[in-house]
Amino acid sequence: MTGAASGMGAATARLFAQHGAKLALFDVNEAGLNEVAEETAATPYLVDVSDAAQVTDAVNTAAKAMGGLDGLANVAGILAMKPIAEISPEEQDRILRVNIGGVANMIRAALPLLQEAGDSTIVNFSSYGAMRAGPGLSIYGASKAGLLAMQQSLINDIGPRVRINSVCPGVIETPMNQKRIDSGHLSEDRMKKINQLQRRGRSEELAEAVLFLSCEESSFVSNAVLEVSGGQLN
Repeated sequence: MTGAASGMGAATARLFAQHGAKLALFDVNEAGLNEVAEETAATPYLVDVSDAAQVTDAVNTAAKAMGGLDGLANVAGILAMKPIAEISPEEQDRILRVNIGGVANMIRAALPLLQEAGDSTIVNFSSYGAMRAGPGLSIYGASKAGLLAMQQSLINDIGPRVRINSVCPGVIETPMNQKRIDSGHLSEDRMKKINQLQRRGRSEELAEAVLFLSCEESSFVSNAVLEVSGGQLN
C-alpha cells in the first residue's frame, strides 16, 4: 500500500489490519510511515514511488518477506491547486511522475506477483477532479484522469487473475486538504453547496470502499470507478 503514512492511506492500512491483512506500507514520510506501521504490525518501506528502481526493489523485498502478494492499493498522490500559468515545469513534472508514473511503477513491479497469487486486486486512487473541471486543477486533474484511462487499457493486459478498480474521493478531511479547510475554502457552510450530503468525507469512509474492492464481496467487480464524494455537485 502506497501513501500509507497519513490520511486515506493510513486509514486504509488500519482498517485492513483490523481485518487481519498482512501489510507492506510504502511512503516517503519516514516518521508517519513508521508510526502507522507500528500501529498495524506492518513492515514499512521508505520509497519514492516515482523512482522505478526503488519501487521494484521494495516490492520484491516485501513480497519475499510476506510469502507473496495478493493486493495493491495505490494511494500515494500529490496536489497543487494553481492555474497552469503558475505551475512551474518542475511542479508539473513531479505531479505527473508521482500521480501517474508512481502508479505505473507499482503495478509493473507487483503484477507478476499478483498474477502468480491469483484472485488478486489493484485499487487505484483517482479523484473527482478527474471528471469535473475545477479552478487550479488542470495538471492534477489530468494526472488523475490518466489513471482512469490507464485502467481501461490495463484490463487487457493483466489477465483474469487480477481485478483492477479505482476510487474517486471527493473532499476528504486529510492533511493534504487541511490548509483549504483552515482557510474556509472547504468550510462546513461551503460544503452545503459542494455535495449532496453537505459535509466533508472522512478517510475511514474511503478505506471502507477500498476494503470492499479488495475482498471477496466484490469478486465480479473489475474496471469499476467508484466515486466516494458525498454526491459531488460541482
